Amino acid sequence: MQLAGQRKARSAPVTEAAYYNRLLRDEHDLIYTHDLNGNFTSINKAMERITGYSQQEALQINFSQLVSPEFQSAAAEMIDRTLSGEAHIAYELSIVGKHGRRVFLEVSSLLLFENDKPAAIRGIACDITTRKEAERALQDSEAGFRSLFDDAPIAYHEIDRDGMLRRVNRAECRMLGVEASQILDKPVWNLVAPEQRILSRDSIRRKMTGQEPLSPFKRRYRPHGGNSLVLEIHENLIRDAHGAIVGMRSALLDITEREHAENALHRKSVELAQARDAALDALANLTALLLDSPLTPTQREYVETAKAQLAGIAQPVRS
Repeated sequence: MQLAGQRKARSAPVTEAAYYNRLLRDEHDLIYTHDLNGNFTSINKAMERITGYSQQEALQINFSQLVSPEFQSAAAEMIDRTLSGEAHIAYELSIVGKHGRRVFLEVSSLLLFENDKPAAIRGIACDITTRKEAERALQDSEAGFRSLFDDAPIAYHEIDRDGMLRRVNRAECRMLGVEASQILDKPVWNLVAPEQRILSRDSIRRKMTGQEPLSPFKRRYRPHGGNSLVLEIHENLIRDAHGAIVGMRSALLDITEREHAENALHRKSVELAQARDAALDALANLTALLLDSPLTPTQREYVETAKAQLAGIAQPVRS
């Protein structure tokens, strides 16, 4: 039997047979042959172990019987391409073994010739189930993170090293009154109030180069068509597999009402302090006037006592 693409340089039959026998004994790669109709003509030990079929059992079934339903069309297409003369076609598929176990394979097919005519197809496959399961777990993990990110009640966004906005969740879009498409791929400091944009840009650049530590801070934002917001921002650097900084993820908390309340409280505190100081000053002036007035010895003693007590109270209260 002759390999496609090697008609002019045939190996000696003994050498080819020895090579093929070695392949059949291979314990790692799955080796099989089937005729042009897909009926198995041989499988090696690795194929027996993975599928659960013995050599004798495999000779009674068709290749398509192993292939999972969702890969039937792809497998048929690859066989057709192999029959048309394409060599070493590689593709992925999953098979279902004798006992129902699903296995993912990476398969390379080669057309075999006999007397210069297509006679069979040889497949060499590698079990990639572990890799596919790991990829699926990673995809599920990433999908879970995307869902948490997108649906979080707290505003989140991610920027790259240049400060360009690469991801933003729904909560932030609602808070800023914009669609994601309006702000993605643009500098994140464009969202900040104009008077703080340069400060924001320079701070981000320093953080991306490790020159400025991360700590919560306040920043004023200007939503689309709305009043300005005061946001408390918490940041985390995003690093690649080698530890290099590639971006930053930020959580933004709207503290506008808290800021207004704190400012109002501060103003009220100032007003109360001013009223208190005015009352103390009035009492001090009153005692001074009384002491300048004609008083009996008893009255003067009372006023002087009051003045001393007022002085003792005023100093710590003002402090």
